[in-house]
Amino acid sequence: MLIADGEQLFLLASPGVLVSRTNRTRYRLKYRTIGNHSNSLTNFYRQTSNPVIPTTVSTLQIDYLPAGSAATLANDPGVMALIHFSGSASTSQAGGAGITVGLSQLDTQKRVEVWRTKHPVSWHQSGQITFCTAGEMLLGHLLLEEGNSSDLERLSEQAYRSLLDLAGRQGHPHLVRIWNYLPNINQGQGQQERYKRFCIGRHRACAKHEGFEKRLPAATTIGTHSPGFLIYFLASKKPGVQVENPRQVSAFHYPAIYSPKSPSFSRAILKRWGNQTDLYISGTASVVGHETRHLDDSIGQLQESTRNIRQLLKEAQPPQQPALLKIYLRQVADLAQIDAQISTLFKPEIPRIYLHADICRQDLLLEIDGYSTALSD
Repeated sequence: MLIADGEQLFLLASPGVLVSRTNRTRYRLKYRTIGNHSNSLTNFYRQTSNPVIPTTVSTLQIDYLPAGSAATLANDPGVMALIHFSGSASTSQAGGAGITVGLSQLDTQKRVEVWRTKHPVSWHQSGQITFCTAGEMLLGHLLLEEGNSSDLERLSEQAYRSLLDLAGRQGHPHLVRIWNYLPNINQGQGQQERYKRFCIGRHRACAKHEGFEKRLPAATTIGTHSPGFLIYFLASKKPGVQVENPRQVSAFHYPAIYSPKSPSFSRAILKRWGNQTDLYISGTASVVGHETRHLDDSIGQLQESTRNIRQLLKEAQPPQQPALLKIYLRQVADLAQIDAQISTLFKPEIPRIYLHADICRQDLLLEIDGYSTALSD
């Protein structure tokens, strides 16, 4: 299949092999490309040794690809998710992998987040949840309309009970990673803030499962600027390993000032899929202990967030390196300086997406998602 990116034309010769029609320089990570690649295809690390190129995707492969490739990839039988970022949230029904997060993408070159697998993908529908299964994995999504209801606690509890029950019935009872995109997340005063009401509902659903604190997934909860409460999640037949950050209090042990019921997530989850080991890093911000650091200082918050991410990468065994970053910015005006700093704090070739979003705490200016993957013999 052909994928156009600016003035480059790429041939996706088979799942996991990307070929450009110019010179003979080789790169290797999850793809192969021949030729000069544009800055927007920076997920190709140069290799000077071991030039063997895999010709099939791994158990789970996540990439940021040109947005124009989505129409072609939608017909790929190995695609589990095509995640777009736009002004309004939407999802596909059974048989479709499309998810649109209601956040504006700030990058000049628009990207789509693509989840693919080498396993057969089977699509299903259960109530409001669209989901697919592939090998050990289950990926599901649901879009909730609040309507005139102001009972966000109940809506959140019902949503989490539904997805937990579904995952259990399907034989994938272990949540690995989950994203919550909630409109007007900071609306409301004190304990009536919407984020805190969401935390109460989520906690009620999770607490119905014995020993739930030892089974909490990596998670992100971000505020959107358009209607529609979107949740999508990855579950597994076997559990991953919780990874906590010694620089921070575990979120599920936060004091009540942050929510009457503690946020129910782990800092990261380390998950092995066969010979592939993935680290799913939760939304990470400028928090040390349980307190926000560097108030009104976006660069200071970025540097502190980076220290937290590096600590999580170090805590994982074996230690990991980031493969993808997703950066949520409260203030669009911060984009240029944040991007310049990111290129010095992380390897500049690491693919990243910038999104305009609200953060769960009103004093936080940014948050970062992380993902890493490693193959073993």
